[in-house]
Amino acid sequence: MKANYKCSNWLLLSSLVLMLIQYSCQQEDLLIYEAKKSDVVMSLKEGSASIQNVTLENAGTLSERVTDVTSIKELTIVGPINGTDINCIRSMNNLKVLNLENADIVAGGEKYGIYSWSSSDPQSTENNKITRNLFESSPCEKIVIPKSVTSIDQGGFIASKITSMEIPENVTSMGGHVFTYCPNLRSITFLADLKSIPSDTFQGCESLISVTLPKSLVEIESSTFSNCIYNHRTTKTNQKYPSVNL
Repeated sequence: MKANYKCSNWLLLSSLVLMLIQYSCQQEDLLIYEAKKSDVVMSLKEGSASIQNVTLENAGTLSERVTDVTSIKELTIVGPINGTDINCIRSMNNLKVLNLENADIVAGGEKYGIYSWSSSDPQSTENNKITRNLFESSPCEKIVIPKSVTSIDQGGFIASKITSMEIPENVTSMGGHVFTYCPNLRSITFLADLKSIPSDTFQGCESLISVTLPKSLVEIESSTFSNCIYNHRTTKTNQKYPSVNL
């Protein structure tokens, strides 16, 4: 009797589970796809696609791989990106973190506009370069530069909302005004073997409190820190640039 009773209960429970599964499937279709290497991988946060990780096989295809660009707050890209992808990134008005460490900037795609200095000259991306005003007025608080980048042109991050940054070791040249009028920039570290920091690089960066300079540095051009740093402290072994106003 006990065995039959347990068996009956098990059958009843199994029937209820099957009924629930059938009911759920009727309410909403369940679609299962085979994952592709280039498909976007999303981590959903509180029901929204606010964090997205994308691997691209071809430059210019970012817009096909992301969803709801206005809701994206954190974006990681692996693979090649060009001007078309830059314009897609620029449309993400709520983006706070942009990780391009394993991305490669390449030439081609759409041109992007620049608006500082009363100019709207369209620009094009170039291989392994942060071209002129590429991240101008970006809402991002953190941008990780591609490790393949070798140069940063004039105004690369001008008037952006970044709070800190590392310049990767492969960067060998910088233009002027790269961080001009970045009001929230507090710290920056140069991992690159730069020989010179151009004029007006940090002009108007009123929140800047920490700058780690490369050992290879031989020149800081005029007005590099204009309207931002009033006091600065250097290490005791640095005889070329002593502490001032401390």
